[in-house]
Amino acid sequence: MYIRAFSGYNYKMEWFGYDKNKYYLSGIDWVINALDFYSKKRSGHGNFSQVVFVLSGRLDGAAFRDKLKDFCRVYPVLSGGPARDLNLCPYWRTDGRCAPFIWEEKISGDPWRDLYAFAARDIGSTYLRLFLVNGGDKDRLAVKFDHRLFDAAGIEAFFARFERYCRDGKALAAPLVQAPGLCRWGEKFLAGRAVNRFFLKLRKGLRPIAVKRGSGGLEFMPIEFDEAQTAAIDACSLRDSGYLMFMPFVLAKSLKAVTVFNRRAAIPGLQARDQYAKEEGDYLVPVNINLRPKSEDGNVFFNHLSFLFFRVPGAIIADQPRLMRSLKEQFFAQSKDKISVSLQRAGMLMRIAPLSLLAVFLKKFFGVRDAAFSLAYLDRSAYDREQLCGVPVENILHLPVVPADTGLGIFFTRYRKRLSVVVSLRAGMLNAQEKEDLLDLLKRGLLGEG
Repeated sequence: MYIRAFSGYNYKMEWFGYDKNKYYLSGIDWVINALDFYSKKRSGHGNFSQVVFVLSGRLDGAAFRDKLKDFCRVYPVLSGGPARDLNLCPYWRTDGRCAPFIWEEKISGDPWRDLYAFAARDIGSTYLRLFLVNGGDKDRLAVKFDHRLFDAAGIEAFFARFERYCRDGKALAAPLVQAPGLCRWGEKFLAGRAVNRFFLKLRKGLRPIAVKRGSGGLEFMPIEFDEAQTAAIDACSLRDSGYLMFMPFVLAKSLKAVTVFNRRAAIPGLQARDQYAKEEGDYLVPVNINLRPKSEDGNVFFNHLSFLFFRVPGAIIADQPRLMRSLKEQFFAQSKDKISVSLQRAGMLMRIAPLSLLAVFLKKFFGVRDAAFSLAYLDRSAYDREQLCGVPVENILHLPVVPADTGLGIFFTRYRKRLSVVVSLRAGMLNAQEKEDLLDLLKRGLLGEG
């Protein structure tokens, strides 16, 4: 009866100050804005990422740019930004404060070097920044995007829609609106209590194991698997972790690679028999999960994601079966308790907080400061086309920017039948040999060779 009365009361509150023509940001959207604020304070750049389309031919840059300019006119959201309404809820104001995108183009003798240099730069005063690199008979198109407006699946879906526009000249111009969600406060407070209890339990007695850090700019290390290697990795995942357990599998292999590398870096000349020696403490790993519904005509903007959090004692990393059991148990427990859903609901309560205050919460509870590394797995590519404006697409890579305090991130994606991994890190964290060692450990672990 209390909750029903409480919900009824807040139905009136939803009506007060509610503009049905606005897009009010969700709790997760506001969390992403807080991460952007925190990143700018710590490192001078925002919370952005990039997707790279590796093409099998040459792209007409001028024609592509002109078509994209026409396409973006349909979406004024690209020229907007966050603001607060009178009801204190943040919303996205479409006020033409910036250009929809910035275009760059270059002929290069070393395309990947120029792409990495572009990826390490800040996005600037826009939400989309494109860089076309003409290198030999293959072009590469890098799209840098602001996470306040796109998540990884959303940017792929945006360009899938653009590819359709290139073919038939039709752009979906549905109004972008979302209610503020000022109702069902009982559910939100219960979700907030569940999240608070989860974090208190997660961090009780936590002794985070220090991982080598870097303090410079951004660096990226990709591993591209072919179809045969991807099939072999899937077979290893099915054997070691079971059906539909690919995320715990790649997390286990990533933990193993980071652990061995970390011990080698801390103890030069470490013998192979000692590299799995028991460690005192815990590895804390936040995992980004994609919750965007697969719909060609759905909303491609903003953030449809959540997080899972894994705490793993360093002492069990060497025992892979035991490690896998621990990860699966934590995965099932968080799924049963609907932690990712509770985070979304509880996030609605956080929207009243200013970004500076919310950034402090993220640093303390979200593992930004104590995480050994962060991990993300985009289980299905939202870009399901084989071409981009008439040019065959060979592969799609994501180059995510890792938070400054974490320093290391591992991002898994699939395009068609190929798995790709990108290790994102801070400059100065690894020397050339250490980079090779980490990639070799990760690659051999995924393929079941070590």
